[in-house]
Amino acid sequence: MIYTYTTMRPIVAGMYTSREQNILIKEYLEKLSYTFSIPYPEFVFPRCYIQLYNIYHQASQKSTLIVFSISQLYELESEMQNTLITLLSKFDDIHFALEEIILKSTDSWEKLKSSIEHVSYKT
Repeated sequence: MIYTYTTMRPIVAGMYTSREQNILIKEYLEKLSYTFSIPYPEFVFPRCYIQLYNIYHQASQKSTLIVFSISQLYELESEMQNTLITLLSKFDDIHFALEEIILKSTDSWEKLKSSIEHVSYKT
């Protein structure tokens, strides 16, 4: 099963409307020959990850998670390692569509960290 996740609040990557995020995720999924499903949008409140946790709890093992941007998790920077490791205990892989990064459950933390360290945004 594939789950998609977007945000309604500003993120480090910039301001993207729900429509823009959905279009980008749809195009990304088409490149991978995956079926598009309407994302779970996150609420606007700062540091609110209710929908992400809902996805985690309802997802079956070995699912795939498509997140609009890795920068959606930047508010969790101090907890990023634990968050990604926890998510990867449920999902075989996590895709970040904007950056076109794929993290796999078999990757070590060092490999995960090096995959996301090079990401930077114009602010």
